[in-house]
Amino acid sequence: MVAGIILLCAHGITTIFCILRILRHHSSQMSGATRRMHTKFVVQLEVEAAVPSIVLVFPLVCLIALALLEFPFQNNLPGYILLALFMCNGPLALLMIIALYDPYRKKMSASNLTLLKSESTLMTFIRAMDVLTFFAFIFTVLIIHVHSSKAMGAYKYCLYQIVLSTFIGQQLTLPVPIFVFPIIGAYQYVDFTDNPHVIHAYLCIWIVCSAQDILAILDGFAFRMQVLLAIFYPQYADKRIWISIAVVAKLGVLVLVGCWLLPVGAQLNRADMRQHLAMMYPNAVAKFEEYKTFVVYDPHNLTGLTSFIIALVVGMCMTCAHGISTIFCIFRILRLHASQMSTATHRMHTKFVVQLELEASVPCVVLMCPLVCFLMLALLEFPFQTNLPGYILMSLLMFHAPFSLLMIIVLYDPYRKVCCCLTLTSNPTIQAVIMFIRKRIFCGTPAAISANASITSRI
Repeated sequence: MVAGIILLCAHGITTIFCILRILRHHSSQMSGATRRMHTKFVVQLEVEAAVPSIVLVFPLVCLIALALLEFPFQNNLPGYILLALFMCNGPLALLMIIALYDPYRKKMSASNLTLLKSESTLMTFIRAMDVLTFFAFIFTVLIIHVHSSKAMGAYKYCLYQIVLSTFIGQQLTLPVPIFVFPIIGAYQYVDFTDNPHVIHAYLCIWIVCSAQDILAILDGFAFRMQVLLAIFYPQYADKRIWISIAVVAKLGVLVLVGCWLLPVGAQLNRADMRQHLAMMYPNAVAKFEEYKTFVVYDPHNLTGLTSFIIALVVGMCMTCAHGISTIFCIFRILRLHASQMSTATHRMHTKFVVQLELEASVPCVVLMCPLVCFLMLALLEFPFQTNLPGYILMSLLMFHAPFSLLMIIVLYDPYRKVCCCLTLTSNPTIQAVIMFIRKRIFCGTPAAISANASITSRI
């Protein structure tokens, strides 16, 4: 099944790359409308492919991985969640077909785009998540530092890298960027400057940090790969080569953003932004004048922006393909040399890889997939009537760091056992209070008391 998923991803990525390559080389031989039509169809198919990936493939892989890890589920809630997501797959796929293609959806003017009049509730939620992330970061670092077992070895430094890059990316959202779609713009709730170049540079830094978060997880895969190669294929296990690959990948992100996206900021001008909003989205002009940090990216007037977005999507696909290929190689090595290692060692390597897969699912589901979908819909000029996608994207970003930190604690046995020992339910006094409350709620019936006693014993 994994091999089939790899082949499907490789086939889709190759086809998309070939189509875009043909369109680029022969753009002079077709009209602008024809080229835009072909590009639009490709983008629409990409957005459609996101539906089964999010509601079908990712949940199924994650839950199967947790089952292979023998995760101690107390009930069948994951099974019910998976069934509910399966039920959503068909309606969402059909809805996307109607919503994405112009002839099937009713033409609506996007000029009445509605923004929130007061973001105080959203601001309160974001500040609460920032505080939660800060304490979760300190707690996770302490847990990794104090309770890492000998089996973790140098791998704990990969976990440090994941935790640190996730936390830095979250802290860059302290000015609270509010994304606006389909304008492809954003403004900072904390209005700290009126220079669009500064805001654009701030956006570039955030993109680099988010990319480093994903690359940190790939470094974890590479570390497990290097450990296995050092045992069975030492000629391919030179640390300098693997460190160089990791450094080149990180430098590649810096070069991509610095040489491609950063120069786009030189074209930003507030007067042109206001003129674009007044013509296309007049209801957003008041918000633009209220916030000096409001930056609008018009793909039609900013040279290189659309190409960078497409390159970003292709880069994400290549990153996924690289991760899947590494996973395939690791499992291949484990299978070929299963007789040369103990069952405990084989299980340990398998668990590490599955744990990294689950960690990688967090930025994919919470960050990459929603961002790519909304960007593609904005490029398609989908007529949103409200800025609901922007608020959804911001809310998902707030969950990114807490979920990533939580996954590290939950997935690794030494950290999970420590946290279980710290829970209040391990205190006998608290257990007695819980028992008393349950007796009162269920009116002290014998069946309820015996049921509660069994539940408390499991806790």
